[in-house]
Amino acid sequence: MHCAHEQATVWTMMGVMDEDPGWNFTLRSIATVVAPQLALNRSGTNSLATTRVFFTSFSTMLVGITVLLFVVAGSVEVEEPRSTLSTSVVVVYGVVSLIAGRRVKRRLDCTSSSSLATSYVKRFFLRLAFAESSALIGFTIAIGLGPTSVYFIGLAFAVLGFALLAPTRRNLAADQRNLTGDGCQQSLTRALLDQSAAHP
Repeated sequence: MHCAHEQATVWTMMGVMDEDPGWNFTLRSIATVVAPQLALNRSGTNSLATTRVFFTSFSTMLVGITVLLFVVAGSVEVEEPRSTLSTSVVVVYGVVSLIAGRRVKRRLDCTSSSSLATSYVKRFFLRLAFAESSALIGFTIAIGLGPTSVYFIGLAFAVLGFALLAPTRRNLAADQRNLTGDGCQQSLTRALLDQSAAHP
């Protein structure tokens, strides 16, 4: 019985790999990275492609925030107590954002293929917001209180959050494994591919 369950799980994982078309960015999709709203307006764009476009766009935004920090901040000299306070606030917020992001709708809705895709997309954007906010908080405190180095603590939490939520084959396979363990027979990757980006 146990072996049968493991074999079914292996076949499910292979199905995820076979169905996933990859990231496959074209010139048109690269344009949507700059303006991701275009991905929602394009007919025929599926939810998997859309989450990957938005993920790439927000990742690029982290680079932009980092460049902006060097442009507007410079070296900010601060007293040790303020530096300790800034670091503490960013670290605490980063930990909270990671925990909150992981707890957001951990279990996906397997009622139907559509509800499965919709619950994944909603969870993706909520987790993306939590992860991105760590860098934004770090940036704000670096500019307002200093030192500028505190931003990179927030950035580290953001990058970790991004790695955990990225719509990669590995993360999709992990979600599929959890779904299969809960008795769900739906394919998450197929559900995302079948759902139009305009639907969520």
